[in-house]
Amino acid sequence: MEKPPLILVVDDNPRDITLFQAALENCRITWPLQVATHAQNAIAYLRGDPPYTNRDIHPLPAIVFTDLNMPGGHGFELLAWLRDNSQFRSMPVIVWTTSRMESDIHRAYELGAHSYMVKPVNFGQLEHMMRLTFQYWDVCEKPR
Repeated sequence: MEKPPLILVVDDNPRDITLFQAALENCRITWPLQVATHAQNAIAYLRGDPPYTNRDIHPLPAIVFTDLNMPGGHGFELLAWLRDNSQFRSMPVIVWTTSRMESDIHRAYELGAHSYMVKPVNFGQLEHMMRLTFQYWDVCEKPR
């Protein structure tokens, strides 16, 4: 039996992570979640640095959701690192942030983001966003 794909969520806000998880549960999306609280932590996970060396326990994600503004390494840093590493260049990355700044949107896409989503203000909108996002990725062909 094949394991379900993993989601890597890069966000320093515990409340946002809890809401993200709840929205997935309500949408019956059963993919496991790995949380990184900033870009450097996410990069360590992706590289398989300790304590993430065992890929049976810490598999590579099928998709990454990243916030932009975090202490200890922001989402732009992660996007640049992913773009510069051929192993991860095609990994789907969704920027999931509160920023509506045009400069942030342009920079995220220039650095290889596949989508840019603004965190919704209410839970119903978040559920709708997650449902549509995973329906979309479910029908997309993905590199293996």
